[in-house]
Amino acid sequence: LQARIVGLVHLWNTPAKSLIATRVELIREFLLDVLRHDEAYTLWEERGRPLGDDLQDWKEAERRIPELW
Repeated sequence: LQARIVGLVHLWNTPAKSLIATRVELIREFLLDVLRHDEAYTLWEERGRPLGDDLQDWKEAERRIPELW
């Protein structure tokens, strides 16, 4: 028996007898974006918070965190 995660259930709609959920692909994209933003912000802080030079940190965050799984 194998299980596969396909989404995250948010709500059970009793009158409609259905689940309200978000596809796992959207959750994965969101988590990847959050992790990259956090990494880029940390890199920017470590460089002394220079103004107008954030693309360098974002590209490095993408390099360091290419995928989740």
